[in-house]
Amino acid sequence: MIRRLLWLLCALVLLGGLGWTGATLAMDARVTSLSGLRVDGQRLPPTTDPRAELQARADRWLDQPLGVRAGSVMVVRTRRQLGARVDVEGAVERVSALGRAGGTWRNVNTWWDARRGRIDVPLATEVDRAAIQAFVSGLTDLVDREPVVARYSRSGELLEAGMPGLTLDVDASTDAIATAVLDEEVVLELQVIEDQQPAAPEPPPVQSFGEVVATYSTRFGRNGGRAHNVRLAAERLDGALIAPGGELSFNGQVGARDRRDGFRTAPVIEGGEMVDGVGGGTCQVASTLHAAAFLGGLQIVEHRPHSRPAGYVPLGLDATVVWPNVDLVVRNPYGFPVLVRATHAGRTLRVDLLGARRPPDVRWERAVAQTDEPSERLVEDPSIPWGEARVTQDGIPGYLVVRTRTMDRGHGLITERETLRYPATDRVVRMAPVPPK
Repeated sequence: MIRRLLWLLCALVLLGGLGWTGATLAMDARVTSLSGLRVDGQRLPPTTDPRAELQARADRWLDQPLGVRAGSVMVVRTRRQLGARVDVEGAVERVSALGRAGGTWRNVNTWWDARRGRIDVPLATEVDRAAIQAFVSGLTDLVDREPVVARYSRSGELLEAGMPGLTLDVDASTDAIATAVLDEEVVLELQVIEDQQPAAPEPPPVQSFGEVVATYSTRFGRNGGRAHNVRLAAERLDGALIAPGGELSFNGQVGARDRRDGFRTAPVIEGGEMVDGVGGGTCQVASTLHAAAFLGGLQIVEHRPHSRPAGYVPLGLDATVVWPNVDLVVRNPYGFPVLVRATHAGRTLRVDLLGARRPPDVRWERAVAQTDEPSERLVEDPSIPWGEARVTQDGIPGYLVVRTRTMDRGHGLITERETLRYPATDRVVRMAPVPPK
């Protein structure tokens, strides 16, 4: 009899406890998170609005800075700026569903596990690779550079030490940053690949440059951007050394013509028309070098004339260069090194080629074999008022020029003949489009 009374008492206590627990949960239905519940390893206080707490946690994480170092460049961005995201809504849904799955026993077990810290709801994070890749691509403008060849003065003094090129691997850097963002990194070092430094010849003795092999001068105008570019390109060309039998690439010596390298916007010839472009004026430096090399008996390995006559140099002596595809390359045929001196004074650009001795005289002549008259090209332009026409470019005749160079490099008379074509430049007339009927 006593045993039965004990079993009955236990049953009543158990049923009462379950009823109390269910009643407690029901009474506290406004609380959407269980006591003791963990979210991403941290306890979440019972609250009627877990979204606000979880969003605050997400914001603190997203606003943590990450320092990214690439060579000498250091950039700091928050994880939010690097495209990181936190799934707050997903976490809120999982938190709100706990303890409300249906069934008293199941809810009690969930409540008990939460109280003991056994339930941890993940706060999922992810990164936007496209945003990171765009960030890395911007870093390449600051990090990447072309190799620099060492330059020497006329006396053999080192003017500028050679430097290896630098390249930032966009794909590998994107992977590294995506991993660092999720791994709570504070500073990340990206790998910058060094390109092999171009070999520079040993500085020759002072007496190697006692004679002027050739010299040529041109005048440039007052346009500020163009004058700046002429001076900058000349400074980079100055001191170039051409070993016996060696070659000098204008593009390789002067490098890229863009704003990062200090060049400015100025008029350039593009498709036969004068337009604004970064690096305008560099062709005058190439033309002055070409004229000096041509008249000094150097071999012209790669050369292209302009698409229209240049006012600063005679037909047949000009040279056009476009980074990185159109180049001027000259070769030293002599048994001694040739030093290039490119200087500017006022609005005069001068290129001197210096060596151990003066070569025999070089004579040249040119003949215009054909003249082509320009055509007229009509261009519809909505900015032109109806009934008006504006000439935005005058026509320039085209020429077929035959240039001949005669010289003696010590092995007998040499005659070279080359045909250069300057296509005619259209006269451009802009007018309003014809209105529809």
